[in-house]
Amino acid sequence: LLSKEILEESSRKLQINPGNLERLLESHEKNVFEEILLSLSGKNYPSDLKIKNTIRNVIKSAVSHGNVLILGRGGVAITKDMPNSLHIRLDAPIEWRVHQLSIGYNWREEKALKHIRKIDKDRKTFRDFYFGKPKGDEVFDLIINLSRIKPKEVVKTIYTLISAKQKKLKHS
Repeated sequence: LLSKEILEESSRKLQINPGNLERLLESHEKNVFEEILLSLSGKNYPSDLKIKNTIRNVIKSAVSHGNVLILGRGGVAITKDMPNSLHIRLDAPIEWRVHQLSIGYNWREEKALKHIRKIDKDRKTFRDFYFGKPKGDEVFDLIINLSRIKPKEVVKTIYTLISAKQKKLKHS
């Protein structure tokens, strides 16, 4: 299971603080002028291309060593062409998500909504960073609405799909 570990390993390879890498990923993609100014600033910040390649290499290295579950971090963009990959997006209506955070963290609804909007914005920025232009749902093999399906059913569904895909690959 890889998520924050991807950023930690990428930060180590890029020789920058994980927090700085996360901030770079949350910001907009730099244009050529900004890249030139940054390179002249004397600060050791990697280019967008170097960040993309490093994260891609970390994920592909993990995938090459066996079965791995990648949560976010551009996994769908990086592994989309791998025949043994399975891309699942867990989704739910915003009202349901707000309610879940409000209950789970004892937050006011306004705080939960603000948090969700920031997370969604960061995820979109990261997806756009890898895909270049926004992609729709066609990159996913399965989208599950968590407000309508219980966690045990989600796990069973994913397990069944993984098993079927493994059988298909063995017989190909």
